[in-house]
Amino acid sequence: MMTHRARQLAAIRHEETDHVSLDAIAIEILPQIADFLGVPRDDGQVLDRLGIDGCCLMPWDYLGEMPVGPQGEWRTAWGTESFNDYGGGHGFPLAQVASVDEVERYPWWPNPQLYDYAGTAANMQQVVQRYATRGPGWKPLFCQVCELMGMEEAMVRMQTEPRIFEAVLAQ
Repeated sequence: MMTHRARQLAAIRHEETDHVSLDAIAIEILPQIADFLGVPRDDGQVLDRLGIDGCCLMPWDYLGEMPVGPQGEWRTAWGTESFNDYGGGHGFPLAQVASVDEVERYPWWPNPQLYDYAGTAANMQQVVQRYATRGPGWKPLFCQVCELMGMEEAMVRMQTEPRIFEAVLAQ
């Protein structure tokens, strides 16, 4: 039986593996999955149970002040309700901005210096021997604009109010 790392690296090299290699770009709800599976809230435990061979390492933990929603719910460092969800099931904090000045006054532009890069490096040391790793993660700026404005609104603003769209993109 191949190790996670060996399986994924063999698949990348187009070599035969003992079974199909699985990968995950990101598992944002790792603690909830760990609780559901009844395993410790440890990346390795969850990845093993899910059969994941490779993972992306990037600085997830933001050390700056985190926004909180109106009912005390968790928000991302950008003030959005979720990661990579452009659907209409939640609010978009910049959907109704009317000026570049409003975009610039938005209080939740994260500071890149306040991400936990040391924690990411420590995590990398733990997982790099077991799993095929890569990083940092990939996220086009347009995706972040969609999280802040909603996809439809972002696309409309790109055409009708390019200065506002570009101001969000530039932050």
